[in-house]
Amino acid sequence: MYQASTGQLLYELTPGWKGYYESHVKINSYGFRGKEIDLEKTPFEKRILILGDSFVFGQGIDESDGLASQLEEILQKKMQDKIIRVINAGVPGYNTVLELEALKKYLHFKPDIIVVIYLLDNDSDIKPGLDVDEKTGRIIHPKVNSVNANIRYFFHEHSRAFNFFYVRIKRLYLSLRLNHIREILETTQNGYDESGVGWINSRKALETMHNIARAQNLPFIVGGIAFLQNINCERVLSDYCKQSHINYVSLWKTKNIDECLKKHVISVMDPHPNAYAHRIIAEKLAEKVSTFLK
Repeated sequence: MYQASTGQLLYELTPGWKGYYESHVKINSYGFRGKEIDLEKTPFEKRILILGDSFVFGQGIDESDGLASQLEEILQKKMQDKIIRVINAGVPGYNTVLELEALKKYLHFKPDIIVVIYLLDNDSDIKPGLDVDEKTGRIIHPKVNSVNANIRYFFHEHSRAFNFFYVRIKRLYLSLRLNHIREILETTQNGYDESGVGWINSRKALETMHNIARAQNLPFIVGGIAFLQNINCERVLSDYCKQSHINYVSLWKTKNIDECLKKHVISVMDPHPNAYAHRIIAEKLAEKVSTFLK
């Protein structure tokens, strides 16, 4: 699904790739997850470019359940006199620095609004989630057991007994893991201080993206998400955006870890947000984005 980039992006999605990557995935000819895109905008068309990592990409869920698709659906219903197109530029493992490079590359799609979905603490990581071997040029990333994933998907689709026992075993595992997970999350150190290298680089990237958007006379929005992350970090991000005159919207704050793990993640084995969580976030983001669509 990934390929090494010849530019500053380090790596990117492989155009035209189709396969199973925790869910059925199809990459279009420009390297986005989603429908094909025409370079030329149609009359009355409004484009929203969303930058981010696996959260925006929609890892573990179907394309139609992801943030980009659900946001497009919500905005289209609100603004039937326009053609709304949301471009999903999310790539698993990206940090803010790589999202900046992606923005530079994709400006020729002529977005009307630029949105960065900022996931605490992932976006301030010093290193991206994946890497490229300098000798071979191959992508280095955690192995995805596609064989087991495909087998599990088959039984989910065709066996009621499998689903019955799978749900109950998952609930039992969750009850045993909750205290451990809660302990880890509550003791997470706040890396968003002035001397944090990741946060310094992240701030610079956000500032540059903001300047690029202003030069193009485009609204720039940062959507902060503390999804099983330290809420204190979200406050630091919010304060920074306010001081830098960057449009900011808080999209998620996990106040009840137990409820989030039970209702809003794909599973305890995969803490990415499920379709329900994506819907909640899409509705909040739609409120903010719609104020800039005229």
